[in-house]
Amino acid sequence: MKKITLILLVIIMSGIFLCFSNTENEKTKQFTKENVYQSIKRTGIEFADIVFAQIILESGELKSKLTKTNNNFLGMKMPEKRETTAVGEFHGYAQYAGWEDCIQDYLLYQNYIFRKKKMTRSQYLAFIGKKYSECGAYKNRILRVIKENRRFIKTQDSLYICSTL
Repeated sequence: MKKITLILLVIIMSGIFLCFSNTENEKTKQFTKENVYQSIKRTGIEFADIVFAQIILESGELKSKLTKTNNNFLGMKMPEKRETTAVGEFHGYAQYAGWEDCIQDYLLYQNYIFRKKKMTRSQYLAFIGKKYSECGAYKNRILRVIKENRRFIKTQDSLYICSTL
């Protein structure tokens, strides 16, 4: 019985150590899929998996010219009516001081669109399908990216929960 208790204690303590060893200042983080997803979760953006899929699509797996020149991996334009974290506009798109600012701006965007009515996941997918893309298959492309990254998303969700303990 003492051995089992000791083994369980070691497992629990190592899990707690792993949880807290992954915390670091967001401003010092590199621009990776993992850090982007964790920033989306930490920021409190609704439907993190959908937004992550948008980022993957819009940024060409975080490699697009707009991503590199404007720190803008969501194709965000300069807003006319809402608050923004953008520092300017370059080539018709919002430009951000850093990649984290793009995520913060997306939260401001969501807050703006949700100010009158909260949306379900299905409503949100339909909304971005119409608003975010001229392509009729955008919703299906988003769902495909989520499916292709299912394991990654589950792992990142687990790490996020761990980091909030």
